[in-house]
Amino acid sequence: MKHAPLLVVALLATLAASAAAQRAAHAFNKCITCHGMPDPAVPGDRLWIDRIKTTACVVPPAPKSDSLRRSLIAYLRGKKPERPTLVDRERPLESGEGTFVANLRRGSLLLYPERSGTPLRITWDGDKHGRARAVPAGRYRVRNYKVIKTDRAGVEWQLWSSTPNGHTVVVRPGERTFLHVDTRVHVTPCGRVTKRGDLRVGLMIQGHGKAGVTVVRAGERVPATYQVFDGERPIRDGRLDYG
Repeated sequence: MKHAPLLVVALLATLAASAAAQRAAHAFNKCITCHGMPDPAVPGDRLWIDRIKTTACVVPPAPKSDSLRRSLIAYLRGKKPERPTLVDRERPLESGEGTFVANLRRGSLLLYPERSGTPLRITWDGDKHGRARAVPAGRYRVRNYKVIKTDRAGVEWQLWSSTPNGHTVVVRPGERTFLHVDTRVHVTPCGRVTKRGDLRVGLMIQGHGKAGVTVVRAGERVPATYQVFDGERPIRDGRLDYG
């Protein structure tokens, strides 16, 4: 029985880890409507998971939420979550499938069936595995997309977009469906003065189909900054948290 204390410690550690995983799974259920279940095998998703360390989407802000953030990262990197089917290369069509193509050279699209069925994460990595993707015929909603590009200086940029109600894509048996994703970023400033005389400012950062987007440069989110002018004279500036 001299090993009993060690067994108790190991059991308590296992129970604590299980409780943390359950807490993380419960917390992420609030996010899955927009983001779907990320896949650490996909480059954009891998960075998305890592940025949970600092994202403003988890409240309260760090460091008060550090424990939850660590649990979320461990849970999303683990083997238990049921992930969308990964469609990452070209292959011949089977019965009941159609061909799906998008204008993304590097990146991914998350398609959710409008009715029953398994979500699909479709990825591209240049032309390594062809451009066309065999997809079961049906009606899908584009839940999110990630675009990856490298600029002339060799710096990698990523654009992440998510929405619970993306536009519809219809894939028909034996036919080819092409989706053009608008990869531009649309920034709309807004501001108002409250009854107390306080100035409230904000930015709407949107992508394809008016979905919310986050812009990431070299692994870090590009900050959203603002300036307020009185005529031509700047009187206030600041930085807004998003994504």
